[in-house]
Amino acid sequence: VTDSERRSLIDRLRRDCPDLEQVVVLDGAEPDGLGPYAGKEPLALAGSAAAPEDITAVYYTSGTTGPPKGCMVGHIWWRRIADVEQRINPKTAADRTLCCLPFHYNDAPILLTTALNSGGAVVVMRRFSVSRFWTVVRDNAVTQFVSLGPMPALLLKGEPEPQGDESGDRGHGMKHVHVVGVPLDQHAELVARFGCHWIDSYATSESGFITRVPLDRAAEFVGSGSVGMAVPEVEIRLLDDHGRDVSEGEIGEYVVRAPGMFSGYLGNEAATSEAMVGGWYRTGDRGQRDPDGRYYFAGRKKDIVRRSGENFAAAEVETVLRAHSKVLEAAIIPVPDPLRGEEAKAFILPVADESMESLSPEALVAHCEGRLAAFKIPRYFEYRREDFPRTPTLRVRKELLRLERADPILGCWDRETGKIVTEESDDG
Repeated sequence: VTDSERRSLIDRLRRDCPDLEQVVVLDGAEPDGLGPYAGKEPLALAGSAAAPEDITAVYYTSGTTGPPKGCMVGHIWWRRIADVEQRINPKTAADRTLCCLPFHYNDAPILLTTALNSGGAVVVMRRFSVSRFWTVVRDNAVTQFVSLGPMPALLLKGEPEPQGDESGDRGHGMKHVHVVGVPLDQHAELVARFGCHWIDSYATSESGFITRVPLDRAAEFVGSGSVGMAVPEVEIRLLDDHGRDVSEGEIGEYVVRAPGMFSGYLGNEAATSEAMVGGWYRTGDRGQRDPDGRYYFAGRKKDIVRRSGENFAAAEVETVLRAHSKVLEAAIIPVPDPLRGEEAKAFILPVADESMESLSPEALVAHCEGRLAAFKIPRYFEYRREDFPRTPTLRVRKELLRLERADPILGCWDRETGKIVTEESDDG
């Protein structure tokens, strides 16, 4: 399924894809552009001879901490996701899921697969827009939505609409929002303002769902920071750097085993062998488990700052910075330091109409004090006017941030001097 602009690309690819039988070309704006196909015989998907293990897609990993790898997933991967979702958060034919995400990554096709499984529908919005969001929700009777990246913060910072009005913040039929990374300090506010639950999960392209907040228990997870409970048939271990299981409350690497996981990385046996050890997938993500079996996400193993022998996760600092009412988004990277090894540098994207003058670095440091240990407070601050470069799943592409400046601290505000760095550093 393509559009007229990309028809020539598909025509070129067909020479190498002799089994490709039908191409549907959307000629004009949807839904009218599909008019020529109205009344035609439906695609005979039920007659497919595909086996469960046959590869359906190759999804490239985000590449935020290293070169992207081609993750091969089969039909069984999709079937399992649809099955798990239906068991944990049941959908019906009346459910309509709003999708603002690109279809070249797996989040949008997951919504389509789960809708096909339940008999429901997917409402596709070309791009996320705060000003149009609730209008689209109301006009299309949307009951569910999947949110990534800064979407929750953007909606919260939008102009409130009067409560009680049919067009107000609660004047919609949304049952719940699935958020990949619910902002901890804003969770209760999201529920109170919009009148529906915002539930979290943890998943990878390789494994599918690992944890999920069950919809019938959503209230107890509000403000907890938890990414949910282990989904059915998934085994989870949290291991230290020596491969030993950590105790409850301690942070370790997520290592998982589940049915229907990926079939390896395309053309990269070394990476596959490194990721899959004895049937267990090493995620490279860090987290912890509490006594009630609830899991928490603590960031990527490689996304840390090592300052004076102390390691801390960039995600922890970013969460605190994003909790400031004038900060829309924040990203932390380590920068070299001759005395401490590394220091933390914060990239700050203020909300609209705010700047370094109205949101001073000193104010952000004061905000961090009492919320972070002193050694975790960023030393350097750089302000942005435009959004961060992002992956298809809206994660910040930190590898591109590192390439923006030859000297990463030149032009930044330095917490130790209280001034802008104007000379190249020794490590620049």
